[in-house]
Amino acid sequence: MTTPPAASDVTLGRPTEELNRFLEQCRPVIRGLCSRAGVPLQDADDLTQDVGIVMCRHWERIRDPKHFLRVAVRRRIALFFRRRARRKLVALAAAQLDRRGGGDSPQRAVDARHDARKLLAQLPPRDRRIAALRYGERVASREVAAELHCSNELVRQVAGRSLRRMRRHAEELAFNPSPAGP
Repeated sequence: MTTPPAASDVTLGRPTEELNRFLEQCRPVIRGLCSRAGVPLQDADDLTQDVGIVMCRHWERIRDPKHFLRVAVRRRIALFFRRRARRKLVALAAAQLDRRGGGDSPQRAVDARHDARKLLAQLPPRDRRIAALRYGERVASREVAAELHCSNELVRQVAGRSLRRMRRHAEELAFNPSPAGP
């Protein structure tokens, strides 16, 4: 038995019944793609919901729903693995810092800030400013773009490139940069 569409869905013109039927039919396909890619079942269900939301937003413009679904699922799977790799990298960096610093001491925080400043100093001025805003002050990329009068895409590209450069420099220094001078 299908449930009647909510009033908000009707007013927004979302094709709930047709889309719900399509997604229910494709749920095994999505799970199969996720399973073959090695995505855990819990995450596969989350991924299915994310794809459903994306399809709901773009339903009126989708010409080939099956193709759109396959592409959206593949992109979500790739995003899942990128995020998982990023979490592992952060955990590894934290473990290396713990081994080096021996816990959450005030001195460790000072050392980390000093190391970050050293790594930032090796970047060009624009890249340094963007990286400092994005990662140091945790400002959203669109806010950085507005402040620096450039595109959001440029901010994301420069921030990512800067972060990669800083990681590469940190690896070259083996997370053990020389102490600051007088």
